[in-house]
Amino acid sequence: MDKGGVLVTGGSRRIGRVIALALADAGHCVAILTRSHSPEGADVVAEIEARGVKGMLIEGDLSNESSLRGIFARVAEFLGPMTGLVNCASLFEWDDIHSVNYKSILDHSSTNLAGPLILTSDLITYLKENGLGNGSGCVVNVLDQKLASPNGDHLSYTVSKYALEGATRALSRSLAPIARINAVSPGHTLQSTEQTAHGFALAQSQSPLGYGPTPEDIAQTVMLYFSVPSLTGQVITVDSGEHMMNRSRDVVFETEGLE
Repeated sequence: MDKGGVLVTGGSRRIGRVIALALADAGHCVAILTRSHSPEGADVVAEIEARGVKGMLIEGDLSNESSLRGIFARVAEFLGPMTGLVNCASLFEWDDIHSVNYKSILDHSSTNLAGPLILTSDLITYLKENGLGNGSGCVVNVLDQKLASPNGDHLSYTVSKYALEGATRALSRSLAPIARINAVSPGHTLQSTEQTAHGFALAQSQSPLGYGPTPEDIAQTVMLYFSVPSLTGQVITVDSGEHMMNRSRDVVFETEGLE
């Protein structure tokens, strides 16, 4: 298959950045979707172009439908034919059943579900209008390993990711053969702002394998979906077995001694 261009949300930092660079290494032109222009995003584009493919930043708000519609046609004017989408950006704020409210539910659903669905819709429109299909479209949704072992922390976030997982499975059937829809569920991969270095190392060492996944592990799984044309409707959990631990709280609470 031709190496079509790919749009990566959240591609300017953390796991999204590593995914964007892996796509570039494989010969894909890559567009990074950001809410606003950032030096981080510009640096990633420079790294993408250093790999011999085109890269670009494009602004768009996942909670604003009008900023997303037509985005693949706009990006294609610079990058050429677009065939891929990686929905990596997420809103991740803590709440539980005692603090949940309409705003937290709607904010997480808007960014983590509605935005990815609108972008998928826009990709499908673009593919059809440009005579592309037969499995050339590839969408990868980034979920979370806690869907396989849930707890009550980050409730609005978790529910929004469950909805995106359901959409992955439903759309993989309804959008075949024009596009393939898959997902990856990362485990505890990078230190969060709420963690100490000690807490992060402890969390990774507690996994059944004794170490945690790396951003490169997540990126390699994404690339598996792009490179194997018969994969669709799949959700691969990449977490060193963390989901088998059945944590009763979010990992930060269990490794930082928080209440």
